[in-house]
Parts: sequence; C-alpha cells; structure tokens
Amino acid sequence: MATSGNSNFISKNRKKLVGLIVGILIPIVFSTFPTPEPLTPQGWLALGLLLGAVTMIICTTLRDYQAMIAMCCMLVITNTAPLTTVFAPFGQSAWWMMFGALGIGVAAVECGFMKRIAYFMLKVLPPTFRGQCLAYIASGAIISPIIPSSTAKGIIMAPIARNTSDALGFKPHSKGAQGIFIIMFTAYVSFALTFLSGSAVNISIVGALPEAFRVTWTEWFITLLPWGVLSTALMVLVVFKFYGLKKKDLKNLKVDEQSGKLSKQQVSDELKKMGPMSIKEKITLVVMLAALACWIFEAQIGVSATVIALFAFIILFATGVAAPDKIKNVGWEALFFVGAFLCLPVVFSQVGLNAFISEMLGERVAPIMGNIYILVPFIIILTTLIRMVFVSLSGTAILVTTIFLPFTEMFGIHPFIIAVVSYTSTNTWNVSYQNTVTVASLAANGPEWLTNRDILTGSFWYMITNFAALMLCIPYWRMLGMV
Repeated sequence: MATSGNSNFISKNRKKLVGLIVGILIPIVFSTFPTPEPLTPQGWLALGLLLGAVTMIICTTLRDYQAMIAMCCMLVITNTAPLTTVFAPFGQSAWWMMFGALGIGVAAVECGFMKRIAYFMLKVLPPTFRGQCLAYIASGAIISPIIPSSTAKGIIMAPIARNTSDALGFKPHSKGAQGIFIIMFTAYVSFALTFLSGSAVNISIVGALPEAFRVTWTEWFITLLPWGVLSTALMVLVVFKFYGLKKKDLKNLKVDEQSGKLSKQQVSDELKKMGPMSIKEKITLVVMLAALACWIFEAQIGVSATVIALFAFIILFATGVAAPDKIKNVGWEALFFVGAFLCLPVVFSQVGLNAFISEMLGERVAPIMGNIYILVPFIIILTTLIRMVFVSLSGTAILVTTIFLPFTEMFGIHPFIIAVVSYTSTNTWNVSYQNTVTVASLAANGPEWLTNRDILTGSFWYMITNFAALMLCIPYWRMLGMV
C-alpha cells in the first residue's frame, strides 16, 4: 500500500520533479560549459539562473515569486551580483509605487467605489453582450488613469466580469465568458498603457530612458493616445465577431433565454443594495482625482508620483475607507515577483549581458533602422521572442530599448518610440507564466471559471491588433517629429 501511495505521489508530481531537476541542471551546465566571448562568466551564469527559474515556473515546481526570489538568492550565493544590487528594487520607487497603487486598489474595492462605477455603466448601456462590453470599455476609460496598478484593476474587476458573464448565462470556459474577460482586460489593463499613471510599470519604462529623453504624463498620453484608441477599438470588434452570442448558445442561457440579455433589473438591484454613495466612496473619489491631478502636473509641483501614490494610500487607510487589517489583501505575491525580477536589468547590465546582446545584434540591427515600417515589425518580433524567456514586461522593454539606443540618434528616432513599440508588444499571455496581471486576474475567480488556455486566443488577437495599431501610428509619430 505504501509503495502504491508513493507511486501515485510521484505520478501526480512528475512535472514538478522534472522542473526541479531541469531547473537545477541548467545553471550547473551554464557554469561548467565554456562562456561565449565576449560574455563574462557572471553574465553566462546569470542567464542560466534565469532560465532555471523560468523552467520551474513553467513546470509549476515553484510559484513565480518563489522561483524569482530563489534566483535572486543564487545570484548572491554564486557572487554573480552583490546582495545590495539584487534586492535593491525592493527599496526603489517603482516597487513602492506598486505598493501604494495596490493599496489604493484595496481601498477602492473595499468601499465599493469601483464596483459602483462598473455597475453604473452596466446599467446605462444596453443589457446585451455587446452593450456590456462597451460598458467595460467606458468604465475602464474612467478608472485606468486613476489607479496606477494593472494588477489591482485586474484583481478587482475579474469577479465583476464573472458576475456579468454568469448573468448573461455564459457557462465557465465558454466563448462568451472568454469574451467578457478579454474585454475587461482590454479596458482596464491594455488601455491603461495609454496613461503614465495607468500602471506602475509605465513609470519604470520612463525611468529607463536617458534623462534627456524622459517624457512627462502629458507627453506619454499624447504619444500613446492614437495607439490606445485604435488597439482598443480593434479588440472590441474582434470580441464582437468571435466571442459574441451565437444562436446555438441560446439553449445554454440561464437568463432571458429568448434574447440572451442581462436583466437590467438585476443591475438596478445591485445598485440598490449598495445604497447612496457613502462617505467612504466620496473620500475615495476625491483622493483619486487629486492623485491623478498631481500625477499629471508632477513636473510643475515637483512631487514624485510614488510619493503621491503612498500619500493617497495612507489617506484612504487612515480615514477608514479600508480597515487596517485589509492590508493583507494587497497583492503581495505580485509585489515579491516584480521586486525580485526588477533586479535583472541592473544585474544584466553589470555582468555585461546587455552589452553582449547589443554587440551581437548591433550590426544586424543597423541596416533596418533607416526604414521605420520595417523597424516596427522587427521590434515586435524581437520582443515576442525575448518574452518567451524574460517574464518581466518592463525588463523586456528596457532590454530592447537598450539594444537600439545607440542607433536612435543617428537615424532620428526618439528612444521613447522604441520603448513604446516594445512595451505594448509585451502585454501578451501566450504562456501561463508570461503575464502577472492575467495570472492574478484569473486567480481572482479560480480555474473553475477560466484558465490561461481558455483566453489564449485573446493573446493572439492582441498581438494582431497591437501590430495594426502601431503601424497606423507611424504617420502620427512622424508628425510629432519622433521618427
């Protein structure tokens, strides 16, 4: 009996065991094999440790943040990088910006402010699949620039998206449920890339640019607004066409089987349950609007966006909008994961890995820099390939920008355009470990509703619509004098 039990245990955990063995062997192999010139042994080992950690994530041997923290510890143990460098991101502004943003999100959902806005838009627009999709787009446009945490927005809105899906009668894992999730993600996460305050990662992208080329909130918005409008509009059309209600689905509906409509009375009942806008919601609204104004005029008032986020977080908790014990609801796993991964751009730069990649690709990249219509697709493809290894959105965008940076001035291209093309192309979830926001959003409802495999086609559609939007933006960027 004991032997049978052990056999079952091994069988159930075979994938994890394989991930553990392979994840350990990869850095060992990298440390013993000859180092490719001119890469340093430290750079070669750092790459091996990253690949080993990613392998463990893919095989679910460790949770993503566990694998990344273990990798950081090994970077220190092997003297690949000093402890002060590896764990420095936990004390940097990007990490604290995320902490403040996630705290703001906790307060917003606790007081019901975001839920009220979402249900209000669901009530105003038609109670159909398409109407509710447009409701998410409208409410997302309001919320996106206010809460600087895509993870927080995904976690908060995912349960509401499931409520909408259930009310419309869509079964778990169905096309309709997938469509509701994808449109929510488009509205609250993808469209948030249009605003500097829409995500803490956006701040890190600006910080990675040379000081002379860093952009303000307004400059970010002006540059990315056409992309945001075009990519969002195209995704809406895709969801309408390929995820909408079909006649064959009517038999599965639980609500209004003749039309497939969400009962408007249901939404009204939800709003009635919430009652009139509470003092906590009013405080949240005022604090968020004040924070947004400070982020927009950050350069004029001279106060860091991180400081503003932390003050907003403190005010919301100090005034009782969220109870003190709700601090446990902050997305700590995402914070630990991002904090651990943010060290890689610095570590890779110090050990010469970025220089190695730049030197390896430099001669191949230079000939295409002269044609922006070739350069943009090339950056998209390169970013997509790198994202299969680099989990970090900001790390990938920063690495790609670094590769092209030496050539930008020569060919009259603003480095921010390189960063924009790469960054928007990182927002995919082709594999389950690739996007921390989709991981967190899906986890908010559990795998019984949707899994990454269910929404995989949405990632492919995003790649297509992102490509189209970026190409259409080129004449606009030329008008701005950025390419």
